[in-house]
Amino acid sequence: IDPGGFVYVTGYIVGEKNSNDIILIKYNISSGFILETKKFGGVYDDKAYGVTVDDEQNVYVTGYKSVNRFNNSKNLITLKYDYTGNLIFQHEYDNEKYRGDDVGTDILVDKGHLYVTGYTYEGPIKLNDIILLTFNKDNLIVTDSTKYKRNYTNEVPTSFLFSELSTSIVDKSRLAISSLTDNPVIQNNSDYLTLCFEGGQYNRLAWSKILNGTGNGNDVATDMSADANGNVYVTGYSYRGIINKYDFATIKYNNAVGDLGWNDTVKYFNYGGVSGNGEDKASS
Repeated sequence: IDPGGFVYVTGYIVGEKNSNDIILIKYNISSGFILETKKFGGVYDDKAYGVTVDDEQNVYVTGYKSVNRFNNSKNLITLKYDYTGNLIFQHEYDNEKYRGDDVGTDILVDKGHLYVTGYTYEGPIKLNDIILLTFNKDNLIVTDSTKYKRNYTNEVPTSFLFSELSTSIVDKSRLAISSLTDNPVIQNNSDYLTLCFEGGQYNRLAWSKILNGTGNGNDVATDMSADANGNVYVTGYSYRGIINKYDFATIKYNNAVGDLGWNDTVKYFNYGGVSGNGEDKASS
């Protein structure tokens, strides 16, 4: 939703050449009428996963653009539209060392900066790593680029937010990312990964935390939030064992160094209590 009273939705559609194209839809906030649609696509597959709007009613979209017909090489793409729907800037990120998949998963904007997170292929040892790109929002020039690397694991962001919003054009906001990360010991299992970045002059990593639950199974972070003090809350679900299967798992990380709040505990929720045997999965 933007200050002018419009609602924007992005995603992808099947285009004329039977490949996916990025679509941006603009709705009237009162009537729900579609006021405008904008399609972006090349010859091959293109998808969008995140959209945001700034105070001047400029609209920003991120996702990926495929660069060959086999759909196994993607560039992370960021688009900027003005308030009339004209595409005024576009930026493609390509990890030239490996020419693999670079995908934007979410996007945020503050007074002076645009932030895009996603993942980038870093080769057969590092696999997919989280990437955070910071742009000058006026012209989509990259001012900062940060990667989070773990050897032998894949990372895919699931949520992205401001933990502390900057009101300055110069200073960057403090950011947090929740992600899936491979469990390095148990094959095909995932853990929660939470990252918090400093903000201010640089978007350096302030802290990172991993939740590996007690059940030797998948732990999947699905969403996150932050309070007025910059503390970060992550929720999702955790495998608890053969009997209980999956339970909600919610964590509070304190702002400064990412230590656990709530008396150093993860809050699990099992509907039905000890005797519950269902799959309880938090989504937001």
